[in-house]
Amino acid sequence: MKSTIFSTLRFLSTMKLRYFYCTYKLAIRGYTQVAANNRLNLKSEVSSFSKTLKKYVPSSLTEPSQATSYSTESLSKCWRCNSDQIPLIFCSNCNALQELHKDFNYFKLIGINEDYDVDTSEVNSKYRRLQNLLHPDRFSNSSEKEKELSENLSSLVNKAHSTLLHPLKRGLYMLRLNNLDIPEGSTALNPTFLMEIMEKNEEIEAATVDPKKVLELIKENRKILGESSRQVSAAFQRKDMEEARRILIEMKYYASIEAKLKALKQDLGIVE
Repeated sequence: MKSTIFSTLRFLSTMKLRYFYCTYKLAIRGYTQVAANNRLNLKSEVSSFSKTLKKYVPSSLTEPSQATSYSTESLSKCWRCNSDQIPLIFCSNCNALQELHKDFNYFKLIGINEDYDVDTSEVNSKYRRLQNLLHPDRFSNSSEKEKELSENLSSLVNKAHSTLLHPLKRGLYMLRLNNLDIPEGSTALNPTFLMEIMEKNEEIEAATVDPKKVLELIKENRKILGESSRQVSAAFQRKDMEEARRILIEMKYYASIEAKLKALKQDLGIVE
């Protein structure tokens, strides 16, 4: 009788242990499945964010150009995840904002070809997308580091936008990219050209009470600036930097005339 009881108890104990073991295995399996699902969800979210980033940000800011090679000196470390970075605005690993690399210029920042002839609609479109992503309001709850980066980059994007849209500013900026500059008060010009500028200024002074004449001068000056811009474009295409520099010096004088005519137009209340 006793042996039967002991056998029964032993059997029940074995079954109980097997039950707990099976329960433990199921629990572990369930936990592993949940963890796997979480990893899949996280991977999906990161992938979704990356696709959104690529949709709205110029590829030059998130991906290296296939035509560009970077030396090891160009690499830097992401301040957040410490991964190696090529010159980009967003970390290719964690998507954190980065400090602008020294190799960047306004063209790369906006995401257009480095050319004097720009598509203004493309510049405006890419500027709006980029400014929307970099606006400080988007980083109000971020770290102080990213807040500072956002403010600096947003300001730089504004400056790049205004420079690239303006033919004279764009040309002068391209000169600087080629290690050329135009010193303030430069007078190395043809005397005949300087005489023409003096005559233009005299015409403006004589037209202060003649709205019709003011409009004629505005139209004439715009035509000259347009033609000068085309000549600058041709010089840059030929890579004739000295010729581009000469024409841009003249454009500065005509830009000054344009500003005088604009002020006179406002003073006289002229509507085109």
